[in-house]
Amino acid sequence: MGTSISYTHLMGTSISYTHLRGRGISYTHLRGRGISYTHLMGTSISYTHLMGTGISYTHHMGTGISYTHLMGRGISYTHHMGRGISYTHLMGTSISYTHLMGTGISYTHHMGRGISYTHHMGTGISYTHLRGTGL
Repeated sequence: MGTSISYTHLMGTSISYTHLRGRGISYTHLRGRGISYTHLMGTSISYTHLMGTGISYTHHMGTGISYTHLMGRGISYTHHMGRGISYTHLMGTSISYTHLMGTGISYTHHMGRGISYTHHMGTGISYTHLRGTGL
């Protein structure tokens, strides 16, 4: 094909698949341990799934999307589109959301503890609410 296909299967251990077609596709499956998938199509897609621990997904399309899910622990999502969006959810602890769009929006929610919101629009607006305490 003027390209390259490589496939390896080690039973009970891992599966490795690589397809280079001018760019490249790399797929690896470690049974009971993880799944790693990478697709380079002028840009780059990387997907990793660690069973029982977490899911990590990264997509670089001139900009970048990064998604991480740690089961029972948290969700972290970051999207950089020239500016940036950052979202983090730590189950039972806190939610943090940040959106920078030339100016800036920062939102943090600490479950059972408080809400903190900051909006910088050339000047600045800051809002904080701590539950059971005040505004």
